[in-house]
Amino acid sequence: FQPIINLHGEPRCFYEAQLMLRTLDGKVIPSAEYLPSAEAAGLGSKIDRSLMLNVIDTLSKYQLEGRPGVVFAGLSSTAVQDNALLAAIQMHLKATGLDPGRLILEIDEPALAKDLAACQAFAEKAKSIGLGLGVQPFTNRAVSMEALSALPFEYYSVDCRPETLDEEALYGAIDAVHAIDRQIIARGLED
Repeated sequence: FQPIINLHGEPRCFYEAQLMLRTLDGKVIPSAEYLPSAEAAGLGSKIDRSLMLNVIDTLSKYQLEGRPGVVFAGLSSTAVQDNALLAAIQMHLKATGLDPGRLILEIDEPALAKDLAACQAFAEKAKSIGLGLGVQPFTNRAVSMEALSALPFEYYSVDCRPETLDEEALYGAIDAVHAIDRQIIARGLED
């Protein structure tokens, strides 16, 4: 879990769950490097389920220790097609007694653009369970504002690194999120 600094002064602690692989020589490989290949090999659903079960177990342990927190978990682009993912999350939440409001599932913007209907169905089921939703990364290039405002996503992650979005595109993405009155998670601020 990596902490997310909350600039709104809310008392809740926010974290980002990052599933990283370690090579035999100890090098850490972030999901951005291995996930595209894993998805192409058809492993996206298995990785999503493994990530979510680990996140729920860790959050449950934190809850027993009295440590508050909300975790953002980035899912693969195939997550919205996986009918069993939300059922597995719901069953594990019940088994551990974890409040589903402590989990924010993040869907990537290209997945939204690729199959808006599947994303809508996934989002509705996730909300019925009590899960939070986010879009990560958000560029404001793939989905219309009308579609975005109709989706129940509360958080939009914007990558602020110069190599990701130029200044005009960055401000456009931020303005789009403000226009639909949602929260922004700013990533890459150090750059």
